[in-house]
Amino acid sequence: MRCNERIQSEQQGKRAGFTLIELLVVISIIAILSALLLGGIQAARLAVIHAKAAQDINNLKTALATFHAEFGGYPPSSFALYANSTGDPSWRTDTANPQRLAKSRAIISDLFPSFTFTGVSGLSAPVVEYNGAECLVLFLGGVISAEGVPRGFSANPASPFKIDNGKRVGPFMEFDLKRLQATTNGKLTYLDSYLGQTVPIWYLSAYNGRGYSVPDPSNASLSHDLPPGMRDCYRQVFSMDHNGTNWSVTSEGRSKPAWKENAYQLISPGKDGVYGLGGYYADGMPQPKQPTWIGSLPDWNTKWGLFQSNRQNHPDPSLTGGDQDNITNFATRLN
Repeated sequence: MRCNERIQSEQQGKRAGFTLIELLVVISIIAILSALLLGGIQAARLAVIHAKAAQDINNLKTALATFHAEFGGYPPSSFALYANSTGDPSWRTDTANPQRLAKSRAIISDLFPSFTFTGVSGLSAPVVEYNGAECLVLFLGGVISAEGVPRGFSANPASPFKIDNGKRVGPFMEFDLKRLQATTNGKLTYLDSYLGQTVPIWYLSAYNGRGYSVPDPSNASLSHDLPPGMRDCYRQVFSMDHNGTNWSVTSEGRSKPAWKENAYQLISPGKDGVYGLGGYYADGMPQPKQPTWIGSLPDWNTKWGLFQSNRQNHPDPSLTGGDQDNITNFATRLN
């Protein structure tokens, strides 16, 4: 009896343990499950960050619609303010850049018809120029207070850029103050919600249907409104097959159609902080169509001939991501 009990006890002891192979199998299963779980958590986290950045674009769209309803047009994406000067108001002359003065006066006349053109008080320089990202904050947020907070515009139509305690118009956008980024001469830009982002959301105006300001193929040195690195605004693809590989456009060169050709393009650079090249795009494409040679050929006609001869996707290999993770106001996402 005792012998049987001893044998049974030894057998139970053996069954209570694990072999080395069994332990390795269990550890492997746990490692795989952990990787899957962590991957799912990371994917969910990135989806939340992306959704927040996309919501920023939606909020800006709403603010721009409100601005348009108030002033009858969309903001510009390049602009200059002129300070008061001794003797003659500086809005009358700009010997350094007369085109800049003419453009800024025309914009002011469209948006603020009662503006007196007697100069703007409180500027930190005689002429303060705004790019697309800075225009976005200026026109949706209004004049920046001494505390660095957008305060809207004065309700006095003759001097909308004045900071006072009277009635004000706007701000049209409730900016997250922690994501406002100071540039120069008291200007601000707005960052998307990606962690560690240093490149602002860019605003590109179509000037109410007059067209986007992009480089002239015959003279690329002329000023334009595109953000750093972009070579064209986003343009529509006319047709695609079901795989998104064959495509054509309605006209040659850099003529229409552009996305939102009567309004504006908002471009969040996304996780990689790179605006990319821009170019022809349709919702569902992996990225805009841009050949690798786009910046190296001597003239646009040669570029276009090669562009047409190969209708496959040719992303610039020097870019790590470029347009692929951008978030815009005309497509949910570029990738």
